[in-house]
Amino acid sequence: MLEIIRSASATEAEAACAQALSEALSEALKATPDRISFMISGGNTPRRVLPRVLAAELDWERIVVFASDERLVPVDHPDSTEGMVREIFAAAKKSLHYLGFGPSIAPVAALAFWEAALKSAAWPVSAGFIGIGEDAHFASLFPNRPEITDPDIFATAVPETAPHKHARLTLGRAAFSQVKLLTLVVSGETKRRVLEASLAKEADCKVLPAARIGEHGYAIAFTT
Repeated sequence: MLEIIRSASATEAEAACAQALSEALSEALKATPDRISFMISGGNTPRRVLPRVLAAELDWERIVVFASDERLVPVDHPDSTEGMVREIFAAAKKSLHYLGFGPSIAPVAALAFWEAALKSAAWPVSAGFIGIGEDAHFASLFPNRPEITDPDIFATAVPETAPHKHARLTLGRAAFSQVKLLTLVVSGETKRRVLEASLAKEADCKVLPAARIGEHGYAIAFTT
């Protein structure tokens, strides 16, 4: 199920998304003495949403963080999701338990390391934040590639797929089906139209991968 919540501005949509994530993480922490999991994405929007989540009173010592997808670049590369997350947590002076893909950017080695790390996380994931692209991709599940059409993929490597730079690792539909609350912020006319097209009954996920968002569990799109 995918719910749409509209806001007057992108800033309000981002704030509402951050609040939903904070509340979901808080409730999950209250429900167990063990660690919980939080999934995030790369890109520009997390740079504005994640600091708001970090401002909430949450026990980050008990929250394991990992990405919906990773660009296979060194951590100090400007396109690194892990590097971005570490930078934001450091700026907020919060503890970070991050599950990355290890020292190698070779796809086979990186995927093996990442999958082993992900198995140590708490599943199902308490809350997740993703984005969608203007081509309707989410995570690194791109149009007209086999990863989006296979419901059994948990995690996989994806070659560089123009116009998107870098080879990548991505979670698949089998992993996304285990996220209790999946959130995204959709702003701008192009992405709103892409989301609307993806929600149509006749939408083909091979062409519009976002059609699979919320196919299992609960997802909220915060839009303008």
